[in-house]
Amino acid sequence: MPDFEAWKNAMPFGVNVAGRNMFDGKMYSMVSGGGRSLDPLLLFNKRQLGDAGLDPVGSPFTRDAFRAAATRLTTQGAGKYFGFLHGGIDGSFGGLVEALSELEHGTPGFDYRTGRYDFASDLKVDIIEMFQAMVKEKVLFPGWGSVGTDDASRKQFPLGQVSMMLTGAYQISNYKQNFPRFEYGVAAPPAPQNHGHIGTSRGGTMYSVALDAPDDHKAVAGDLLHFLGTPEGQGAWARYCGSANAGWSETAVANLRKSATIDPHDKVSFDLADEFCRMLPDPLLVNAANQKVALVQKPASPTFGEIVQGYLLGQVDNLPKALQETNDRYERSLDDAIAKVRKQGAVVSRADRVFGNWDPIKDYGDADYKER
Repeated sequence: MPDFEAWKNAMPFGVNVAGRNMFDGKMYSMVSGGGRSLDPLLLFNKRQLGDAGLDPVGSPFTRDAFRAAATRLTTQGAGKYFGFLHGGIDGSFGGLVEALSELEHGTPGFDYRTGRYDFASDLKVDIIEMFQAMVKEKVLFPGWGSVGTDDASRKQFPLGQVSMMLTGAYQISNYKQNFPRFEYGVAAPPAPQNHGHIGTSRGGTMYSVALDAPDDHKAVAGDLLHFLGTPEGQGAWARYCGSANAGWSETAVANLRKSATIDPHDKVSFDLADEFCRMLPDPLLVNAANQKVALVQKPASPTFGEIVQGYLLGQVDNLPKALQETNDRYERSLDDAIAKVRKQGAVVSRADRVFGNWDPIKDYGDADYKER
């Protein structure tokens, strides 16, 4: 790549991170995205909610209102469609519970203020119990436990079998391309009027050139990656991805949002991301050696998502006990990983994960790392 150092150094803070795509001072991959993107969004069937007299755009749903709406829509559907679907086969219900917890001023699975996992909070139990009640009342699409979230978003929902989904903006381009006549809306996820915020992270899809690729392939890939790291390339990427992963260039994102050709759903998605998303702290920006911890940390099993799914399917009896045991497993897995890499000579500690000045309603920026 021509002028490689100038090209790399022109990227903003948090794009190139030691331990993520930088190792021993060398750049091994190119980060394409990194802009805010709200996940979950509430995607809804306009006709079905209109018939039910529901308007989640003009009157955003609280969690109770969302549950009531799903029940009303299921009754209205009379077996032809159901109020809500979230795929259970991939354990992603856990991520949904974390997000709804954040929106009610709780934490995700990790509390950056204490540097400890937080999977067993009373709030998370309450949210999981809400979903279990919806399962018992048969408000969820039948067979939800054997459906993947992505399949549900790409099949049942655009075919009119489900009225509402809580999923990401990456579905917008899918519907535009594959279901151009599908009339759906985008609204805020269920949250209190004085809502909390969902944490987002820097980075995104990373691309690299295989070391054993033929030279002519490397040349083409190098040109493509170089273009992606320029203002023009970031603009093209933003137009291609929309609000799902618009890129790290603030100029490119701003230009897309001002464009007369922006998809109306993307426009709403961007606005909601401004309202709901805040940047999380990143332990790698404190100490790049934490990447070694991530490489050796063994996943806690069963995971939080698996416990949530098991409870909703009736396979877990005592939810608070199961969540606390899972939380303890996550804690042990992190402690064991830190101890292992310390024996190998890495200088790391749990203190790297404590951000006492983290305020979930604000972006955690460059100055915050200096003051933690």
